[in-house]
Amino acid sequence: MRNITIQEARLIAREAGLQADTPRFYRENESSVLLSETIYNTDETVRCYRDYLARQADDFGHGLSHSELVALDAGAIIAAEMGDTAAGTANTIVVAQTAGLLHDIRRKEPNHAEKSAEEADRILERYGIKADHRAAIVAAIRNHEAFKEEIPITDRMGGLVSNALYDADKFRWGPDNFVVTLWDMLEFAQIDVRRMLAGYHKSLEGIKRIRETFRTQTGRRYGPEFIDIGLAVGDVIYRRLMEQQESSS
Repeated sequence: MRNITIQEARLIAREAGLQADTPRFYRENESSVLLSETIYNTDETVRCYRDYLARQADDFGHGLSHSELVALDAGAIIAAEMGDTAAGTANTIVVAQTAGLLHDIRRKEPNHAEKSAEEADRILERYGIKADHRAAIVAAIRNHEAFKEEIPITDRMGGLVSNALYDADKFRWGPDNFVVTLWDMLEFAQIDVRRMLAGYHKSLEGIKRIRETFRTQTGRRYGPEFIDIGLAVGDVIYRRLMEQQESSS
């Protein structure tokens, strides 16, 4: 039986993703999404950390595309929670986007949330940043892993950034997980498609549990739909990969 290549699987996954519904979050929070995109593309602080990650050549597990999407959605969640025009919204978006960019900087290491927080702290110190912003980013990164005890944050801004980062990261457990991230991780870890298919259904249990863990009001409202759309896309991809694998035997 010929094994399907990751490149072939990517094409199948991309086609399935194009047919999926767009999560309501993007339609119903258009102004917040646009504000986050504008800040992401124009703010010099954000640009600094984007450039830093680009120089790492995706040597941190999930890849740059994942971190950029998390940063953008974390910013949009902040805007939706605070209000697009509220005082402090833009600055808080910058903090959340920086946390999003750096949250997986040590993704390939054990206990990656703690290790990523430690590395982010070193990076932030090197580039220079306000002390309260640095503390918020480091704490948020420590708290972004699912099914781990959450470290309490008493600072209001820091707590919001932490929760927004967590929810934005878990939005990626929806369609993006099956269309992009899964194949990036398999390629990075050099795991073939046949092995992934053998353990596919067992791996879904953790994804289903994510539905109940969102932390912001925005995340609790929209997050479960991301997961449901992702699972539906994943089922389509799985069936098509199995069909292709069986037809080549």
